[in-house]
Amino acid sequence: MKSIWRNTILSWLSSLAACIVIGLIIGQLLGVLLLYVLGSLYWQLYQLYQFHSWLRYSSKASPPEASGIWGDVFDAVYRLQKKQRKSKRRMRQALTRIESSTTALKEGVIMADNQGNLEWWNNSAAHFFGLMRPVDRGQIITNIVRSPEFFRYFSQKRFGEPLVIKSPAKEGVYLEIQTTLYDKNDHLIFVRDVTRLHLLEQMRKDFVANASHESQNPFDSD
Repeated sequence: MKSIWRNTILSWLSSLAACIVIGLIIGQLLGVLLLYVLGSLYWQLYQLYQFHSWLRYSSKASPPEASGIWGDVFDAVYRLQKKQRKSKRRMRQALTRIESSTTALKEGVIMADNQGNLEWWNNSAAHFFGLMRPVDRGQIITNIVRSPEFFRYFSQKRFGEPLVIKSPAKEGVYLEIQTTLYDKNDHLIFVRDVTRLHLLEQMRKDFVANASHESQNPFDSD
């Protein structure tokens, strides 16, 4: 980097000295210097125009041919763009692998931003909540899951304990919801079918209630 600047400055000084000599020889020093300044300004503006056009219209192509400082700028930006595109490819590949692996899960997985707007979900979540792509992408999740319990759970961020609610899309299905905040308070929501456990718990409660009633009123059946 230092050598490029040194060579550029030396080249500029050499050209300036040559212009001074020519100007003194022909007796038009100010005119020659003015032409040199205007020429240098035009050259810089032309390079800036090339740089702007390349970034705006064809940044994926190789950079324009240039020497000196501008050539180094073009090359540095091009290397940075290639690195960024490579990083994006890796991120897309990672996201594709994650989506492929979560698609096979029986548990639902939902990603929502910090406002609760739906960004992504797997097939199980779509089944549990009746979500459809691309219609529901960007919708607030509390508009999809219309449950007072879920609204309080989500809006008040009561994520310490899981929440059990009825499925808004499947009759007789109970869902357990667990939410984790990540990054900039974005939401990662896990959903699983707990209908069997809920029914067993309800049967246990009914049995206990009946047994308690029978113990308190042993002769009712007579």
